[in-house]
Amino acid sequence: MTETRLTWQESALKAAFAELCRALGGFRPAARVPGVRVSWQRLQQYASPADEHAECFPTADVIVALEAEAERRLSRPFVTEFLADALERDVVRRDKSTGRDCLRQLSSEVTCASAELIAKITRDVADGIITEQERHEEMELLETQIEKLQAYHAALGGQRGDAIVLPSIRSRAGNDPSPSSSASSGARK
Repeated sequence: MTETRLTWQESALKAAFAELCRALGGFRPAARVPGVRVSWQRLQQYASPADEHAECFPTADVIVALEAEAERRLSRPFVTEFLADALERDVVRRDKSTGRDCLRQLSSEVTCASAELIAKITRDVADGIITEQERHEEMELLETQIEKLQAYHAALGGQRGDAIVLPSIRSRAGNDPSPSSSASSGARK
């Protein structure tokens, strides 16, 4: 029998999966989680670094089912955290509301917070003096505005250069929502 050596990533993936199963009470309870279609023995093999199980890795559907349960109970996606870390990414909880309505709501909140802040500053500087109370109130409004902008930024994906595809929104050039196709067709972004 030839010896199979796991890479550090493979070993770490198996360790993260084992930790996920332990967090759910062990392999037997994890096998009873709705959506898990394999036995507890198979879950154990997925987590095992032993040579005879070196090529046995958890399937995506099993990870999703177990992590959904772990999120419900513990608010921690063990395997997803490992994968994100390996790619030097962060795991950020997505707002449950998605798509166009979420962005409309957040856009409205950003706009209202901006208007309120601008109105407050305009009133406060009218007499040429900003009191300590006015400064404190402006700082609170500014902090609220920053929170709203951060939420909007996160909803957009937090990255520059990537097109955001919303349900039922397409460019006039076809199904490609990228800025370059919109610009070349004359469509607005």
